[in-house]
Amino acid sequence: SLIFSGGKIGLIASFFGYTRTFEDVDPPMQASLGFTYRMESGRSFNASCAAGLTESAPDLSVSLGWQVPL
Repeated sequence: SLIFSGGKIGLIASFFGYTRTFEDVDPPMQASLGFTYRMESGRSFNASCAAGLTESAPDLSVSLGWQVPL
């Protein structure tokens, strides 16, 4: 994982890979990129997208989040 955080904005890039569990199946591998925006009110918004690099991983994954202080 590679993380950058500067003030209100944060970025993260990740690569995940697993070991082979079945002899005839490539192990799952995926790369992802995420973004976070922090507001002065304590709230934050984040989004990420991941792409599968092998057939055993999902083709595309998208995540959205909103954090609100209690």
